[in-house]
Amino acid sequence: MSKSTESLPNTNGIQGASSSQDQTTKASKTELDIPKLHSLPSEQQNLYLLTFTLSLENHVCSLDHDNICLQQPQITKQLLQIVNLTAPVPTRVIRNSLGRCWNFMLEKGDRKPLYESINQLLAVINAGKNDKELHSRHAAVYFLGEIYKAAGDSAITLSNVSCASLLRLIKLASNHVGLRAAIYRALKKLVGSVRRSLDEGTAKEIWKSARTAASGDKAALVQANACRCLEKLVCSTLYFDTANEFEALKATIWKTCDSPIAVARRAAASCLAAVLVKAHSDTAASTLKSKPKKSKKSGPKQASPLEEGDDIPSRPSSPAAKRNTVKLELNLADLLSQLSSQYVRSSTSNKARAAITHCYINVFQRLDGGIVQASYGQIADHLFSQLLSSASISYDRYRLLSSRKYVQKILTDCVGSRILAESGRLSAAKTLINNVLKNYPQVVKEIAEPSKQTLVGALSALTSLIESLGSVFSSLGDSCQDALIQVLQHPSYTVQIHAAYCLRAFVFTCPQQLIHCASICMNNATRELGHLNTGHHSHRRCVGFANGLAAVLSVSPLQPLYGSLEISCRALSAATELLKSSGKSELRVSSTQVQVAWILIGGLMSMGPDFVKIHISQLLLLWRNALPKPLTKENTAQRDVAELSYLTHVRECALGSILAFLQSNQRLVTLDVSNRIAALLENTAEFLESLPMRKKDEDPSSRIVPALQLSDLTVMVRRRVLQCYTHLINFRPASGADALGDSKLLSLAVTLFADPMYAPGSLESSIANSTANFESIWDIADNCGFGISSLVHGQKIKPLPGDETTADPNDSGSSGDCLEDIDDTVSRGSNLLK
Repeated sequence: MSKSTESLPNTNGIQGASSSQDQTTKASKTELDIPKLHSLPSEQQNLYLLTFTLSLENHVCSLDHDNICLQQPQITKQLLQIVNLTAPVPTRVIRNSLGRCWNFMLEKGDRKPLYESINQLLAVINAGKNDKELHSRHAAVYFLGEIYKAAGDSAITLSNVSCASLLRLIKLASNHVGLRAAIYRALKKLVGSVRRSLDEGTAKEIWKSARTAASGDKAALVQANACRCLEKLVCSTLYFDTANEFEALKATIWKTCDSPIAVARRAAASCLAAVLVKAHSDTAASTLKSKPKKSKKSGPKQASPLEEGDDIPSRPSSPAAKRNTVKLELNLADLLSQLSSQYVRSSTSNKARAAITHCYINVFQRLDGGIVQASYGQIADHLFSQLLSSASISYDRYRLLSSRKYVQKILTDCVGSRILAESGRLSAAKTLINNVLKNYPQVVKEIAEPSKQTLVGALSALTSLIESLGSVFSSLGDSCQDALIQVLQHPSYTVQIHAAYCLRAFVFTCPQQLIHCASICMNNATRELGHLNTGHHSHRRCVGFANGLAAVLSVSPLQPLYGSLEISCRALSAATELLKSSGKSELRVSSTQVQVAWILIGGLMSMGPDFVKIHISQLLLLWRNALPKPLTKENTAQRDVAELSYLTHVRECALGSILAFLQSNQRLVTLDVSNRIAALLENTAEFLESLPMRKKDEDPSSRIVPALQLSDLTVMVRRRVLQCYTHLINFRPASGADALGDSKLLSLAVTLFADPMYAPGSLESSIANSTANFESIWDIADNCGFGISSLVHGQKIKPLPGDETTADPNDSGSSGDCLEDIDDTVSRGSNLLK
């Protein structure tokens, strides 16, 4: 018996050893070895501290409720020990990791040490005025915010003391941007947890300090956190719902919106949107009314004597108290006018307009979806009439184009894509058709005809709605078709292009309307061509119907079951006849005939190789006649401006059809075809060199197109030449790669870069001299940015076929997005004017 007992292993000793090992492991995870930390070289101390904090975070997150409650005092002690470290300084990553530990312990563990932890952190924050200890205070401020975020509702009694300590620390942090930002971030978390239990006096002190920082601090990070703190005060308390506080906050926000940093502008926009949404009321009238003017001659009013039986009037309340108790209430129209009135001011910067656009988006996202859907017509009318059609916006081209982009982003990306459901989108499309498009031309005297900018915005929004609805939109097919055909007659080329693109989206969605729309456009264009000599804007209507017909024909290969080969052949025959008869007409009539013909041919290029290859020889002949070799410079100098404008206009139209051919018929670009097209481009480049120096001021009677001078037409031709060269280089056969070596492509590109295009007139010079202060090259908005373009993304060079040089493997090519961010539009504004 004794032998068997002696042979048994000592299990108690093994268990004791394993338990002691586990305790040692836990202690290593929860206890920081300070002597070892300080014994390491300075460059290794941060790494050691980071490793410990990450290990501690993983350990805390793996504990259950009982173990957290058991180890919480020890872990809290270690966290406070790290806060008081003099070296190394806890970095942002370490602070975030330890903050997550504190947050997890208070959410999953016990809240008994909550008050003790807050008091210890406040002791660190209030300890002396030594600037060397600011890093410890920075960590303490961050941890205090995390504690209130996790368990602030259990420490309401300490909120006033905490806020007072944080506000006092702002004065000492005048040279520490990170600490100031952390203070307002902690105040935001504190207000969000305490909410309406926060003392009014403390809330107003925070409000005053945050407003000062939002408008006056030079650091964008501090401005952004101060705005977020203001937003939390507005959403969580009831002390700032008055009209006076709103006016004061609005003045602060407008200053912050001029910040060059996008983060600060977005925070300011979010803050203002929160105030406006909280004040929104459908039934209440606006409390922001203009004060009545007092007459200087009016004397003091004498009180009328009381009649018998009248009650004694009560004593009026104090004017100051009454003024402070006026609650802010805004209906939707007044709410939107608060933003538009600032947007259209001529003194508002481009950055501020981008911030206001963010505010529009935030407002619509925070409002109830039913309100936005029911008020879509009112919202669209506000954006079209108050923003796009404003005189201060429409007279400046950059402002107009950027505003058009902003409105498109609001109505398309925000309201149309994220807020409206399918029924709401269908109702919105019906509203745009009936309330905007069908009012052109003017039908009822009481309803004004929509402006050009209103039509452009409505067509852009309607196109997006049609594309998102798909076949559901067919219920509005007849009314939409009639409205778009009418808008195609608009004299503005911009409206015509938007209407044609919308018609293309409509026909693609409702292909049963393809033949009918193509027939209407074809017949109307033929009718208007017969009235070119009579005037009455027939040439503009011809171009509009031609663009509409080309857009409809481009859908035929995408919907082959609904297309008609007869209409395509009719369009090609009509275009050929127009080119033949254009030489017998007057100059301006001929230019319209040529433009219509090449637009139709360009639209037919999208029919694909199966259709185009039958007519390729005829097309090459037409292109050769339109792009011949130029005459000598002496002969060109003898021509007047009208003739030169006509020749340039013809080349621009023909090059547009060549570009459409290269885009849609790559299979037909053989060696022979590519050499012929390269020769035509070479002829055009020589023609551009033979043109005389541009004149800024030309006689309007000598213009072929009223809105375009010869210099504008020259730029358009250069653009087409470079676009055609780009597609030709990409798709030409490898055997003909060296044919471009003898072309004038390089000289044309170098001339374009080196040519001083920016030659402002007298008005532009006066404006530039008076307002020569701009922060970046994009703020000049001169349509070229002194030759710098946002389309340049480094040296991204694609080698020619057969070239031995290899491309950069990290080069993925141009990755432009059609839906650029709003702030990106501000920083790269010249991209709008390309």
